[in-house]
Amino acid sequence: MSEPAEESVARGRASTTPFVLLGGMALVIWSIVALVAGGLLLLWWLS
Repeated sequence: MSEPAEESVARGRASTTPFVLLGGMALVIWSIVALVAGGLLLLWWLS
């Protein structure tokens, strides 16, 4: 039985670790961009 991906990533032994880190950072950055863009569009629409 293999261990869950989260545990192997936390231990740094998974071959997918760089992809998980890159995907996580991309998700954070795109979420921030989406929030800022949504806020700017709302501000523009309301003014």
